[in-house]
Amino acid sequence: MSGSFIRVSTGISLEGRAHRLDILNFDKSHCLSSLFWPINESSQEIELMGQFLPSFEHGTHLPGMVASVYQEPSAFLSTSWLAALGVVGVLLAAVAVLWIRFVSAQRRERELRTLVAEKTADLQKANEELFSLSFTDPLTGLANRRLFDRLIERECARVQRMNSYGSLLSIDVDFFKNLNDSEGHQTGDVCLMKLGGLLKSRCRRKLDLAARYGGEEFVMILPITNSADAVTVAESVRRAVIELRIPHPASPISTYLTVSIGVATAVKGKFATPETLIAASDRALYEAKRAGRNRVAVARDGETTVVGE
Repeated sequence: MSGSFIRVSTGISLEGRAHRLDILNFDKSHCLSSLFWPINESSQEIELMGQFLPSFEHGTHLPGMVASVYQEPSAFLSTSWLAALGVVGVLLAAVAVLWIRFVSAQRRERELRTLVAEKTADLQKANEELFSLSFTDPLTGLANRRLFDRLIERECARVQRMNSYGSLLSIDVDFFKNLNDSEGHQTGDVCLMKLGGLLKSRCRRKLDLAARYGGEEFVMILPITNSADAVTVAESVRRAVIELRIPHPASPISTYLTVSIGVATAVKGKFATPETLIAASDRALYEAKRAGRNRVAVARDGETTVVGE
């Protein structure tokens, strides 16, 4: 409770009424004891060790002692300050906990994003590897028959939809069985790998595709390529194979590896399906072989023409 104290000491007069009385007994200016008694405001007397003293007014002198007044700090204010400080402390602690949780959540989110990115990259890489295994010939690194079948259907559909054109090359290694029988399958595989690298290098555009069709037979899809340009590409491939100078001691036509190539071009209304286009290029390949091999033959309207050599 807020109020005043009466401090009784030698030589000091009483200044005002007190709520509590502090009696100091002095002997030769030394304090012997300090006692506190509450003052009953409704009473005119103060109880002192079983004795009642009259209540003191301003300027009252006590026998052998004089009283003075000082203010007691408010108990309510002290309690309020302590409570306020406690509330502030709790709030600061709560804010600190929330901040720590927020920072921790952000860190976990970053870690999660990093983990998701890593897993996504791993999944993409795995998908690419799976695609490569599913659509790539393991020996030559070219597209395999499965991918060729898909893309030739797409190319024929494009030709009919856009009233355009596209060409197909069927390529076969001359007397490859003789090479395998005389030099061994390992040597034959090396020859196929070299031929695969050459065909891949001849795909000048992203639209072009070289694939291993089966055994020693290869194909090239040349979108938006007319018959004349396709024959030019085929002849350049035939000459490039000779320039590789791969020994073929079992060949009756050359000391080096050679190829025969059949060319067919799809336009709307002619060779515009995968079946008819492949059949036309196969017929042209057969004519190139029948004409002596190491040649290019092209399928045209109702006939096949042999070019080169």
